Amino acid sequence: MEKLLVLGDGLEMINKLDGLGIKAQYLDLRRNHETAEIMDIYEVVAPELCAVVRDEISAIAPDRIVVIGASEEYRWDATIVCRLFGQFNSWINQRQNKFGKTVLNIAGKEVELIAIDDLSDWDLAHEG
Repeated sequence: MEKLLVLGDGLEMINKLDGLGIKAQYLDLRRNHETAEIMDIYEVVAPELCAVVRDEISAIAPDRIVVIGASEEYRWDATIVCRLFGQFNSWINQRQNKFGKTVLNIAGKEVELIAIDDLSDWDLAHEG
């Protein structure tokens, strides 16, 4: 069985996933920090979260990751996760797409990452 990890902006996403019958482990990227741009949490407000979240993802050892959330400056909140694993410029030639797709190397394992704007785009995560 595939080990799916979903990351998003806020804890309310857990109830939404459950309501749709989506079975996955969930991690909150926001971690109770208030900022307009979620990337600011990892770059300015609490950069120590980079190591914390990277270690949590590595410990989960997912087979697939879906990150839910859009970012004005960085296109998708998934940019945070990509940067945690040393991958920059993940969305070259994808920014105009409805979803983004890349592969991360997590503890020596290739893991597909799908970025979507909103939970209403969940079906796009399976088209990738």
